Amino acid sequence: METDLIQAISSIVRQHYESSSSPLLLASLGSTLRKSGFWPEKGLPTKNLREFIERGGDSNLHIIRDPNSPARIAVSDEDHVSQVKQQLAQRLKVDSRLDLAKIPRSVLLAFCVNQEPDRPVFLRKTPPHFFLLQAPSVQEASSFWEISPEFRIPNLRLTDSSKLSDLDRTKLEERILSWSADVGVPLSDLQTYRASSRSGTALQRLIDAQSEEIKKKLLIPADIAILLSENE
Repeated sequence: METDLIQAISSIVRQHYESSSSPLLLASLGSTLRKSGFWPEKGLPTKNLREFIERGGDSNLHIIRDPNSPARIAVSDEDHVSQVKQQLAQRLKVDSRLDLAKIPRSVLLAFCVNQEPDRPVFLRKTPPHFFLLQAPSVQEASSFWEISPEFRIPNLRLTDSSKLSDLDRTKLEERILSWSADVGVPLSDLQTYRASSRSGTALQRLIDAQSEEIKKKLLIPADIAILLSENE
């Protein structure tokens, strides 16, 4: 029921600000709700958490955007609105331009691939990076970052980042910057990866790109393996 969901959101928000002075980001709230089984809820008119909160009718809940990065959104109760606005305004404005050409295509695709509107995508933390549409196993969970729906642009056509329109490029850059700030990922790590990602043979790169579970089951015909091993 919508009432139960609103109450769950209010409780999470209240508990957060009772124990923390930092803003509660919408992405973090969504993750907590999913893990608790409250979100998404069937039968709702929207699958967008921000819209649900804004239309939910609880005047004590407020949506606050980071003025330096509009995709970065916080949720606050009435008592902490001023504090959260001030904290977001004081954040240093991050360079709004990224060199998308230096970011691996597999990383860019994680922000664009088609996925259920309420479900995250999971990006492998270490090179070679790849994404998963389903949550990784418990054993591998710590090896992946979660990219919440708020940071993604599903169905963005990404055949070549250099051919994106100015509007699409700006949106993608903004989402990646906001996500990196939210989870604390240094973009320099991703940008420098591409230059070194070609090390080893094509066979080795193929194997490295697989999860541990798939590696155990991977069978490559001998002729294909020889061909891949001869190509850098």
